Amino acid sequence: MKALATILVLLPIGCLGQTTVPIPFACSADEIEHFGLNCSAERPCAVYADLNSVESVGARVLVAGNLHTDSVTLYSLLFESEDSGTTWKEAYERVRSGSLDQIQFADFQNGWISGGVMLALPRDPFFLVTHDGGHTWRNRPVFDEGRIGTIAEFWFDDKSNGQLVFDHTRRPESGNRYELHETMTGGDTWLPKVLSAKPLKLPKSRAGSERSGWRLNPDSKTKTTRVEIERAGKWEAVAAFPIRVVDCKPPEVKEVPQ
Repeated sequence: MKALATILVLLPIGCLGQTTVPIPFACSADEIEHFGLNCSAERPCAVYADLNSVESVGARVLVAGNLHTDSVTLYSLLFESEDSGTTWKEAYERVRSGSLDQIQFADFQNGWISGGVMLALPRDPFFLVTHDGGHTWRNRPVFDEGRIGTIAEFWFDDKSNGQLVFDHTRRPESGNRYELHETMTGGDTWLPKVLSAKPLKLPKSRAGSERSGWRLNPDSKTKTTRVEIERAGKWEAVAAFPIRVVDCKPPEVKEVPQ
């Protein structure tokens, strides 16, 4: 539940009211070794930010996604702005090999962000859960034991009752690739309800940030993902995150004088 309180420095990028939000990442030798990155000074590994969703609750805006290279997922990302997009900070510590996907708030206090660990096969789905409007978050795994698969979609009707569709991502021996689970504890515990070989859809899913007046819009010209708000029938960018964050290469080895 540890939050990163450092407020990020914002830089103007040419559009009125729009600022760019830096995403710090240091390519240490330990990071390169842990993720098995084949990086060199001549051929560095590009690190990208993939932003999946944006949602707001009051003046608080949340943007979720991950950092990745061409071959591996590095860390999850969760950014927040408490002033409708003017300043930003990271709202939760980065989960190694993690990615965050969908965001939903059932009211002004209770919200959920779906996530998982992205290894060779996605596994160990979890939720980041808040009960204080996004001030603090806690990590709640969906299953007590490790499982291969992802949260395809979810929906909470209120602070207690919700549903999710779990996707094994490949056909298991039982033939039932999809599972419908329900919770009456706000996501603390989940119970399986339906098993199916065919895709399952929830009556309500993907809260739809555009319906709340926010969206993410990749911009090839500036090589950023823009955070936009709808005002008077038009989409206006309030912030932008770089798509290519850094080029990762081994740190230089300094020779020590004899």
